[in-house]
Amino acid sequence: MITKLYVDNYKTLVDFTVEFQPLTLIVGANGSGKTAITEVLNAVSLMLRGKLELNKAFPRETLPKFKKDDFIQKFQFFVTLDQQDYEYIFSIEQNSSRSDARVKEESLTVNNKNLLSFYDGNLLLWRDNTDPEQVIFKTTDKVLSIVQASIISRSLFLEKFTNFFSKFIFVYQVNPLMIKGYSSEENDFLGRNGEHFSAWYKHNQSEQPLKLPELYSEVASFMPGFTHFRLSGAEGRRAIMCDFSNKTSIDFDYLSEGQKSLILLYSILIFSEGSNAPGQTLIFDEPDNFIALREIQPWLRMVESWVAAGKRQVILISHHPGVINFEGDEKVIWLVRENGGPTSLRTPTDLRETSLADQMVWDEE
Repeated sequence: MITKLYVDNYKTLVDFTVEFQPLTLIVGANGSGKTAITEVLNAVSLMLRGKLELNKAFPRETLPKFKKDDFIQKFQFFVTLDQQDYEYIFSIEQNSSRSDARVKEESLTVNNKNLLSFYDGNLLLWRDNTDPEQVIFKTTDKVLSIVQASIISRSLFLEKFTNFFSKFIFVYQVNPLMIKGYSSEENDFLGRNGEHFSAWYKHNQSEQPLKLPELYSEVASFMPGFTHFRLSGAEGRRAIMCDFSNKTSIDFDYLSEGQKSLILLYSILIFSEGSNAPGQTLIFDEPDNFIALREIQPWLRMVESWVAAGKRQVILISHHPGVINFEGDEKVIWLVRENGGPTSLRTPTDLRETSLADQMVWDEE
């Protein structure tokens, strides 16, 4: 799991450190920096998947608007996997006049032992044995060197770390307006907004058929009479149909935005649980959008159970008072910004019989 993140010079995050628990709720007003945290985690995960280039992940526009003449961005990740403590650091130098970022330096350690180091075009790799051999390669500064290292390194520790970031970290900001209920193919990648849902569902339907009854049961809890999903149409355009006990069928595209959002949220948890990947970190940015409080609370209870099952992590982002009070103050990270400056952390004050949500309302007033 991700235990700590340090970011310097990215949007509103300047010399910023945040620590995570197995279940963490990040709260704050609009513009306080909540989404910036998820963007950093998502960008690194996508780069290690080969789905995002450095200049698109960290364009020059991500430099803070309130800070001038500092073109170095630094990122530091603390991760614990199988009781081994990893620390991954990289810094990016932005061009002062155009969008042309380069990796300035990069390093990866496990239990304070070197695994990878990059500086000035030189990539150094260490093996896992007690007297590791240092291997030097020439490489480019236009991609994270850990991407190349994951291909050529013989280190099992490095392989485990890159697998975690590339396969087991998922950032979601579900947007039902971007979801289509049909597709022409299968896809094992859902996408940040859930845009590949139909192709992703088809993939999981074939890969995890035993999880379907659990999903159907949860969907029936907020869509009375629902029995199952059915794929309809020719192979070139397979649509998801929602079948009901009275023999009615509704095209997925005709569902409400809230229904689509809930289906995605439950599908993510249920299929993730069945994927034989217990070390996953799931990050949900505003999961309560489009959804009534009474409908999101059962999903939040499932999140808590999912995390309590062990070796899984969930990071939630919200400013909905009901979500904040439901999860409790002890799991909360409260972000604030003053006078348009950098993001900082605030500790909830110990006010008797006063919820954190109420404190946030007072603070914003």
